[in-house]
Amino acid sequence: MNTPKALSVALLVAATLYSNAQDTTSDDLWDISQATLITGTSGVLGYAGSPAGFFGQNGQNFFDESTYSYFQDFQPPGTVHFIEWQTAGDVTVNEIRLFAVGDGPTYNNQREFATFTLKTKSPGSSDFDVTVLTFTPTHPYTFVDPSTFLLVDAVVTPFTAQEFRAEFLQYDSGNGFEGPRIREIDAFGTAGPVLPRILAQPQSLQANVGTPAVFSVQASGTGTLNYQWFKDGSPIAGGADATLIIDPVSLGDAGSYSVTITDDVGSRSSADADLSINTTQILPSSWDLWDVNNGAVITGSSGYLWAGTPFGMFGLYGQDIYNEAAYTYFMDGAPDEFVHYVEWTTPSPVSVKAVRLFAIGDGPVYNNEREFTSFTLMAKSPGSSDFDLTLAKLVPAHPYQMLDSSTFAILDRQIAPVTAQEFRAEFVQFNGFRGFDGPRIMELDAFSNVPEVTPLIAVQPQSATVVHQSPVTFSVQAGGGNLSYQWRFNGVAIPGANGPSLTIPKVNNDHRGDYTVDVSNSLGTVQSAPARLTVTLGKPL
Repeated sequence: MNTPKALSVALLVAATLYSNAQDTTSDDLWDISQATLITGTSGVLGYAGSPAGFFGQNGQNFFDESTYSYFQDFQPPGTVHFIEWQTAGDVTVNEIRLFAVGDGPTYNNQREFATFTLKTKSPGSSDFDVTVLTFTPTHPYTFVDPSTFLLVDAVVTPFTAQEFRAEFLQYDSGNGFEGPRIREIDAFGTAGPVLPRILAQPQSLQANVGTPAVFSVQASGTGTLNYQWFKDGSPIAGGADATLIIDPVSLGDAGSYSVTITDDVGSRSSADADLSINTTQILPSSWDLWDVNNGAVITGSSGYLWAGTPFGMFGLYGQDIYNEAAYTYFMDGAPDEFVHYVEWTTPSPVSVKAVRLFAIGDGPVYNNEREFTSFTLMAKSPGSSDFDLTLAKLVPAHPYQMLDSSTFAILDRQIAPVTAQEFRAEFVQFNGFRGFDGPRIMELDAFSNVPEVTPLIAVQPQSATVVHQSPVTFSVQAGGGNLSYQWRFNGVAIPGANGPSLTIPKVNNDHRGDYTVDVSNSLGTVQSAPARLTVTLGKPL
């Protein structure tokens, strides 16, 4: 075996993902057909031939699980599963591919591994003392080529060796059936020009009217990569980047999107990704004006729990409303009226016309912990060193009254347009009585357009009993964007009553009856429940 001494400590610490049109093969450098011998294994399960499937003997049938290499189940986390093999003579390797399969999130990501390490021996060594390649996957796996379950495709600095060892570190799935499941491991001496390979497909998504929608693709190939996006099969003018941004979304943007990637060898098309328009739920956005995806930088914070927050407020991973790890957790145990805050700066001044806040509290069962007393949004005016502009303020009821219980939207407000670059959000401590009371925020969004969904009434107008000649006010709290109002008395529209509140300065008997309000925008109209006005001659009941 001839391995350069310079590589004897670390043969390769940096491998590059590579794209190759060829998939698994049964005659690569390590295959049984090339007289490769399996010299050791940590133990594999059942199925005749395993782990020979590792090396091209029976690992080509991806739809037949009996051709996989199954490592032992019921092993503790940290167990090192391994296979060792020897080729008939020295082989020079320039490219390595690993094909694997996991059970995905439905089955707790069973059969996946935590780390894959490929090793060889330096000249004269009895140990596998040279690390060729280390790969740590995400869970569930993200495949380089999902149609063939290609997990690793790495071009390495060419090396020559005869004895090899593949290690798969146990990943803890929690259910006991977690032995890694490997289909094939291939080695090649030459990595030549290839068609593009799609590393991450564009994903389907939902959006509200007036919010951004973003599709993206990750690909590799030979030479320069060129992109062309399509909607329902037709090319999109200007859609020539790896990322396609639709801002703002309209009803006509719903459809199927795909992208074709072309390199110096040829072209490959992505899978379809659907854009659907949700007109009933207020959805968070990961590409609004304040998001880290658009270059926003967090410049200050009062302190928060869990590594990475408060990025969840700004679209990095705040979209998973059922995953508490994606929330922004402010400090627990703060005194009443403590001001929790986050400050941030956008790359350049942005014009804000609408704000959405998504939050969650623990409700009355747990003394309304994790809720806040008030939310205040501020900005700096040009040339100011202080946050001297108040853009929005919310004093919620406890427990929270959600605008949209399915997405935990607590605020959806159009504001007087403001252009600024530096912002601050304050959340005043609410007394939860148990110490676990730091506000829990999901997402904070800002838009230069006013997003729309079908109007939602969060707080209905309330019935009232009023003394003759006294004033009365009915009001409604609603969300949906670009809202208009029409109040009605016993079903008949009241001229000029076109705001969220209706005030009658001096009531008399003619005002007795039911009051409702129609809340409308371009996507629909919703009518409130009736509020009854009762007029008395004495003190109100």
